[in-house]
Amino acid sequence: PADEPSLSPSPVQPAVWTTGQEANAALLVRRYTTGETELMVGYDDGSFGGTSTADRQKLDLLGKPLPATRFLAADGKVVDLKERSGKRPAVLVFLRGFSGQVCLYCAAQTSALSNAMPRFVDKGIDVYLVYPGPVDAVPAFIQAVRSLRKEPPPMPVFLDVSLLAVRALGIEDNLSKPTSLIIDPAGQVRWAYVGKTIADRPAVSDLLREAGKYVK
Repeated sequence: PADEPSLSPSPVQPAVWTTGQEANAALLVRRYTTGETELMVGYDDGSFGGTSTADRQKLDLLGKPLPATRFLAADGKVVDLKERSGKRPAVLVFLRGFSGQVCLYCAAQTSALSNAMPRFVDKGIDVYLVYPGPVDAVPAFIQAVRSLRKEPPPMPVFLDVSLLAVRALGIEDNLSKPTSLIIDPAGQVRWAYVGKTIADRPAVSDLLREAGKYVK
């Protein structure tokens, strides 16, 4: 229907990266693929309050079901992750979201995950992205991902427009702290990574290893 939101790429170009960001784009994709930790320049990664805060938030999530499971999908329908209970393990990635400019870290992390999707599929692991913020910001995000890998993300991109899920998880901070969760087939959070900065995100290799523990 015409009134349903669309996540299809927009013909409008995304916010322009700075020179430093452009120089770091390929490095960031490698970092979020393998865990390499080369230093980056030209982009302030900002702190969310230090290690103790992130560790406390992680512990608050482990061993519990998701406190919020309903998201807006690309076709405008509401998706409830409770309905996938008893099926495959899943990686649920909360991106930073849109706060006036598409985050290079979000685009790079999404590119790394997208490039690795055949590996997740082969292992029987589902991957979902959650993009906090307004619907009309998503086309710019999709276009930014295309600028790094030529194709849009192959996994489902859900919206948390009102930040209900972000707040329920306790990861709100000018939209969301980048957070990755591994959900077992019973719907329990078994592994959590809450970023200490906007650049702090787990590597694909770590997600594959940890999620693989819950493949039946």
